Amino acid sequence: MCTFDPTGRTFVKLKATRRRQRNLTTYTLRHRLEEGQASSWSRRLKFFMCCTRAQDTQSDAYSEVASLFAEFFRDLDIVPSDIIAGLVLLRQRQRSNRGAILDQANNDILAFLSGMPVTRNTKYLDLKNSTEMGMYKEVCYYMLFALAAYGWPMYLMRKPACGLCRLASSCHCTSGSGSRLSQTVTVEEDNCCGCNVLAIRRHFLDRELKQVHVVYTSWHDAVYETPFFVAVDHGKKKVVISIRGTLSPKDALTDLTGDSERLPVEEQHGNWLGHKVRMHSPS
Repeated sequence: MCTFDPTGRTFVKLKATRRRQRNLTTYTLRHRLEEGQASSWSRRLKFFMCCTRAQDTQSDAYSEVASLFAEFFRDLDIVPSDIIAGLVLLRQRQRSNRGAILDQANNDILAFLSGMPVTRNTKYLDLKNSTEMGMYKEVCYYMLFALAAYGWPMYLMRKPACGLCRLASSCHCTSGSGSRLSQTVTVEEDNCCGCNVLAIRRHFLDRELKQVHVVYTSWHDAVYETPFFVAVDHGKKKVVISIRGTLSPKDALTDLTGDSERLPVEEQHGNWLGHKVRMHSPS
């Protein structure tokens, strides 16, 4: 499948004008090219996101992402099919280069793990060390909170055999056992059966984590607004806020809004930057 960019004609004119060193005409064509590319990227994004319900914030996101793409690819006369083909070829090139490195006789690299070279001097996590083992267990423990934030889809994926039956037995649509839960948890915009908040509770109960009390959940899914939940861990005496990662097309659009913003840290030891939208999504 091939796609064509209507701004290609302006791109060719801009290249020809640059060779003739016409500064004023170059500026005019540059401005026209940037506007045309931003408009083209905006139409493409709306086409790919045609199944999502349009909102004001979503329209702003289209414009922001389109401007970002137009700025990034401004000196390249390419279309989305070129980008996809380039990514596929780049992946094949990376695999070929790694294979060539491993086949070298005098090579010290034993393997590649997630793209990183592994050598005889590579340091691994020492689980025999009590300190590192404690940190490892703590990471695994809080990973449960991160997985629970994905609601019922993640629960069913992790328990394909019995997950649906367990949710159905706790759902207030089929039984009265869910009424007690609705009185103790503040729920915003869950589905009619409350499947997401029930999946969170089942997620912890299946692990015998009865000391975790979910107090607030928000399943409002929109651009710049990500679902999350708040839980009180009485065992560790912690309040945990778990924010869902990328799951829906709106989350993907949020991720593409890739401007950076300075992190509001109290002790300034440098210019720390973070993903602009991810910084504002929890608030």
